[in-house]
Amino acid sequence: MDKELSNKQGKKVTIFALFLSLVSIGILILGFLIVSSNKVILLQSISNLYKTFGNTEELDLSLIDKLATSKKTGIKANIDVTSGEDKYKIDINYLENKDDEKTRLDLIINYLDEEKVNGSLILKDNKVYSFLKDVTEKFYYTDYDYRSFINTLDSKDYEQILDYFKDSVDKIITNDAIKKEKTTIKYNDKDKKVNKLVYTVHNKEVYEIFDSFIKYIKSDKNLYKNISNFMGISTDTLDNEIDEFLNSIPNDNKELYKYNVYYYGFNKIVRYELNDVNKNKTISYQENKDNRVITIVENDEEILSLNLVKDNDTTKYDLTYKGFITNTIYKLNGTYSKDKLEINMDEMKIIITGNLENKVDTYNSNIKMDIYDGEESILSTNININYYFDKDVEFDDTDSVSIEEIDEVEMETIMTNLYNSPLYELFGIIEDMEI
Repeated sequence: MDKELSNKQGKKVTIFALFLSLVSIGILILGFLIVSSNKVILLQSISNLYKTFGNTEELDLSLIDKLATSKKTGIKANIDVTSGEDKYKIDINYLENKDDEKTRLDLIINYLDEEKVNGSLILKDNKVYSFLKDVTEKFYYTDYDYRSFINTLDSKDYEQILDYFKDSVDKIITNDAIKKEKTTIKYNDKDKKVNKLVYTVHNKEVYEIFDSFIKYIKSDKNLYKNISNFMGISTDTLDNEIDEFLNSIPNDNKELYKYNVYYYGFNKIVRYELNDVNKNKTISYQENKDNRVITIVENDEEILSLNLVKDNDTTKYDLTYKGFITNTIYKLNGTYSKDKLEINMDEMKIIITGNLENKVDTYNSNIKMDIYDGEESILSTNININYYFDKDVEFDDTDSVSIEEIDEVEMETIMTNLYNSPLYELFGIIEDMEI
C-alpha cells in the first residue's frame, strides 16, 4: 500500500516537473519570439542609431542646465589669431539679465597690438543702443523688442522631448507594415546571409507621428511653457505655428522613404539603410567587427564613403566624397577623440583641440586650432571662453541720442569718422590676408 502510494506521488512529481519544463520552454520560446519580432528589432535599430550618433550620456550637460536656469548669464571670449606676420586679439564680453530684459555686448579688436575696434551694443527698455569709439561721440539708440540670445531648454526637457518622439514612433509602427525577406550582404569582407526588414514611410506615417508627438508635448503643460519661452513666443502663438506645421504635412499614401534593417540570429543588427525613394538616394551605416562604414549612394553612384576604426579612445577615419558642383573627388583622413580632431587633406593639416572645465558656478573652455601647409603653420587660433552667472548689466543712457534726431551734419561727421577710423583700415587688412 505504501509502495503504491509512493509510486503515485512519484508520478505526480514527474508530471509536474515535466509540466514546469514545458511551461519554461514555452516562456523561453515566447521570449525569443517577442525579442525577435519585426517591430521590436526595427525599434531597437532606431535606438542603436541614437546611442551611436546622438547619445549625450558622456557629455557634461550641467552648463546647458545652468544656461537654461540662470537669470544672469555672461560669456567672455578672448581670441588670438596668428597668420604669418598678422596677429589679431579679439575680446568679447556678452552679458544678459533676463528678468530686467537688459543685454550688453562689448567688442575690442587689436591688430599688431594696436586697437582697431572698440564698440558696445546695449539692449534696454525695448531699445538698442550702439557706440563705436572714434566714430560716434555718444550712444545712439532706436526701438528694438528685447529678446534673449542665450536661451535653451535644460537637459531634462530635451530628454522628455526625445521620449515623447520615441513613444510616437512606437505607437505608429506595426508588425504588419514591416516586410521581411532573406538576402546576402558583404559583412567582414565575406558574404553573409541575413534577414532584411523593410519599413516604408508614407506621408501618412509622418503626419501621424507628428500628430501624436504634438499631442504628447501639448499635454505636458510645463514642457510646453518652457518651449514657448525658449522660442520667445506665447503659448497661443506656438499653438498656431504647430497647427500650421501639422497642416502642411500631406496625409496621404505617397511613399517617401524605405528604412531597411539587416540582422542575423535573433536580433544581431549589422546594417541600417534609409532610402529616399523620390531622389533615388540611400544612406547606409554598417557595423563590422573591426570598423564601421557610412556610405551615400545617389542614382547608383557612391558619392560619399566614411570608414571608421576605433582604437581605444581615438577613432581613425577615412572620408571620400564627390563635390556637388565640380564632381571632383576629395579625400580626407585623420583621427578624432573627445578633445581632439585632426584633418588631413593633401598637404593641408588641421588640428583642433578643446576642453571644458567645470568649476563652482563658472565654466571655462579652451579651444586651439592650427592649420598647416606641409610643416609650415599658416594659421593659429586660440580661444578661451569663460561663462559667469553673477553680474548685472550696467549702462547709463543719460547722454544717448535717438537715431531719428541725427541731422545731416552729424551724420556726415559720423561717416567721415568711420572712413578715417582704424576699423575701415582693418577691413582692408582682412581683405588682403592670404591663408
